[in-house]
Amino acid sequence: MLPCEIVEAGNDFENAEYGLNQKYIANDFDIAAGATMEIETVIPTIVNNIEVADIFIYEDDNGQPGALITSFQDVEPISQTQVSDYFNMPWYEVELELPTSLTLEGGAGGSKYWLGLFVTMGSDCAPCIWFTG
Repeated sequence: MLPCEIVEAGNDFENAEYGLNQKYIANDFDIAAGATMEIETVIPTIVNNIEVADIFIYEDDNGQPGALITSFQDVEPISQTQVSDYFNMPWYEVELELPTSLTLEGGAGGSKYWLGLFVTMGSDCAPCIWFTG
């Protein structure tokens, strides 16, 4: 298995979902046909720092989150690096290491999966926003 990563191209912080600390939010990602991906770390960009995150991986169900594959509760960030102050708010790349790695398959025609997050606010004491690019 070769090292790889999925990077969602940004669009100047135009797509973000408010209330990551108030509701579950999911964003889709694709794995190419024939590829196998071992996920060890996720690095979302989040407005305001966080204390912990609950992480969920779902199958796709016709363009929306489907069956839950696995979840990890109370994952503490291993780093939170401020990458912007766009709109006068602190934007962080939050590195979350999964307690155990997860292997996903692209299958014969490629596969879509969903990454879901729910967070607890950190010391910035403000609602959290996930930049979904």
